[in-house]
Amino acid sequence: MKNILFIGLLFISGWLSAQPTFIATQNGDIKVTPISHASMVWQWEDEVIYFDPTGDALSYANFKAPTIVFITDIHGDHM
Repeated sequence: MKNILFIGLLFISGWLSAQPTFIATQNGDIKVTPISHASMVWQWEDEVIYFDPTGDALSYANFKAPTIVFITDIHGDHM
């Protein structure tokens, strides 16, 4: 449970600063980049995961194509 709380706090700090946050794991760092609202991009090794991608394509222009996309809610601000 401590790990989940720690990761949650990192997300909050990332959103407040709109800067990437790095989560250290045994298998390398996960880079979490906030985009807007619930949108974020996780990068780990060759994997790129988009969460709730919203907005225009320019918001994602600096990222590789996603390996997978997660939609976490049915509202338009999450997809």
